[in-house]
Amino acid sequence: MDKAADDNAALQAQARRETLLWGAAFVIGTFGVGILNLFVDLGSALSAALFFAAMLLLFPFVRAGERLQRVSGNGSLALLRYNRRFMVASFAYVAALMGAIWLTKIGSYSAPVYVLIAIAPSLPILLMIWTMARLLQEEQDEYLRSQHIRHALVATGFVLAAATIWGFLEQFNVVPHMPSYWVFPAWAIGLGGSQIWSKLRG
Repeated sequence: MDKAADDNAALQAQARRETLLWGAAFVIGTFGVGILNLFVDLGSALSAALFFAAMLLLFPFVRAGERLQRVSGNGSLALLRYNRRFMVASFAYVAALMGAIWLTKIGSYSAPVYVLIAIAPSLPILLMIWTMARLLQEEQDEYLRSQHIRHALVATGFVLAAATIWGFLEQFNVVPHMPSYWVFPAWAIGLGGSQIWSKLRG
């Protein structure tokens, strides 16, 4: 019995390390491309290629996370569906955003067309929000559902606090204006941070 418990603990530790490794690689890769663009003119094509390559790190990150969920007994069919849907929405968002940027660079359009181009990247975000709602509806395990709700509440608290603080700093001209489309990415960062903290605590 002790050996089985030790083996399971070792598997969990290994899966936790792999999840953190791939998660760090994904965050560094995606944010790194954005930061690099601030200092080096990579050009649209190279920048898009590098960002897409960094996005591919999402696959091993999600697989490692699913393995950690399985060995720790926190996996479920609903969570598996959520991961798949969220990955599809993430890649759709990147494609829509890059497509919108590219279209605005190669030509000029009427106002209604600009509205459609501007709205296009928001549609995958709506799919992500729907995906999160479906997770809460489909999750049969009460404990896992409560964990999902807790992570969502932490993320909501994070984005409300960040928006409030940034708003006052902006009001007094300490920081530049932050576009409102950053609200959802900030919420997602809070959600991911809560999930990572929960995994680290075991």
